[in-house]
Amino acid sequence: MTVIESLKTKRGLIDAMETASLLGMHKDKLYAKAKAGEIPHYRVLGRVKFDPAILAQWLEDRRVG
Repeated sequence: MTVIESLKTKRGLIDAMETASLLGMHKDKLYAKAKAGEIPHYRVLGRVKFDPAILAQWLEDRRVG
């Protein structure tokens, strides 16, 4: 199963740890990209959360080839 397919099966917002694991990056790098506005995210009660459907579309939009 691809990362995009995995994201499409998830429901609700997911946390940074799960998102970083799915994207294959360290959690600190994910936080830095979110803070820089490079990856779509939400702030919920002081926590960074990610919408799997939006992330899947974001990845598809960046597909090369």
